[in-house]
Amino acid sequence: MDSALYILYKNPLGGSMTETSRHSKLREARTHVPAHLTKPREHISIAYLLRDISLYILLVVLLWNTENIALLIPLWILTGLTISGLFVLGHDAAHGSFLQGKRKNYLAGQLAMIPSLHAFGQWVYGHNRVHHGHTAKIGADFIWQPVSPQEYRSYSPVKKVLHRIYWSPLGAGPYYLWEIWAKGMLLFTAPGKGVRRDKAIVLIAMISMITISVWGGGYTAQGYSLAAGGATFLRVFAIPFIIWNYIMGATVYVQHIHPNIAWRPGKKWTSFHGQIESTATYIVPAWYNFFLHNIYVHVPHHIHMKIPFYHLPAAYKVLKNVYGPTLHESNRLFRDYLKITKKCKLYAPSTEKWCTYKEATQA
Repeated sequence: MDSALYILYKNPLGGSMTETSRHSKLREARTHVPAHLTKPREHISIAYLLRDISLYILLVVLLWNTENIALLIPLWILTGLTISGLFVLGHDAAHGSFLQGKRKNYLAGQLAMIPSLHAFGQWVYGHNRVHHGHTAKIGADFIWQPVSPQEYRSYSPVKKVLHRIYWSPLGAGPYYLWEIWAKGMLLFTAPGKGVRRDKAIVLIAMISMITISVWGGGYTAQGYSLAAGGATFLRVFAIPFIIWNYIMGATVYVQHIHPNIAWRPGKKWTSFHGQIESTATYIVPAWYNFFLHNIYVHVPHHIHMKIPFYHLPAAYKVLKNVYGPTLHESNRLFRDYLKITKKCKLYAPSTEKWCTYKEATQA
């Protein structure tokens, strides 16, 4: 990821970005979004932020004070979901759609991203500039970049195993944890003012989580125990963090990976294709959306990044009336995820077809 981001920063791929005719359809799509849906309502945004922070603190306190596995499992899931919800709010702030003003968005965004250990400036660069600027463009969009059968055959045995893990139903967590978080948040430093400061904030937060839990959670009736402190860290912070990685890894996956979604090289790619034709929307259960803040109503977000999360359903309704046949929509998120991970292993750009490993060997 780090090298891909660096190359893109130095020399953006697909020089057609300057061809205004290639972008006319996306600009037209943006005109269909009513202006009032692109304006944040600060009291709503702040209310959601306070709600999610309060819920996160409550869950951390509960995790700290219980070792009952029957309680821990639902608490871990709820905490992972709450971290995801806070991250979505931070994601909105990174787009400037959460509050009014760059400074307020930064403060709210970095605060919301602390539980997920994401540096605000790093995310702005990788997500706003790279992912949104080159969605589903081969060689440019680094998130869930597909691999061709020919490229896969050139992999070492270890790299092939890693690819099979990532692109399996259980691979979303390891993929996001290493390819996005470790490489993108820790090992890579994006260009831009304040990025190193944001990375330092995340590093301090991470060290604080480890220190407080290992030291404070290590005291038992028999005295201090490093094992007890380590168990507290795993119980309170590490396991919810791993669950969050699974949730977000799978979320990004289904938004842009599907047998009917094509990834294209720069010469064939257009912004309309990337933001509309290669982006999926899922209608999810209300209990799940309580935490994920309409993140699965994804097409309007890609058309206009300034739409606050609470306006996405209304914007989607407007856009659906115009682009209905073009849009990818489903109300079977969990079933679709399993089907997609079974089918979409490798991708042939020449035919724009996804295939399994077995199908690739038979071709």
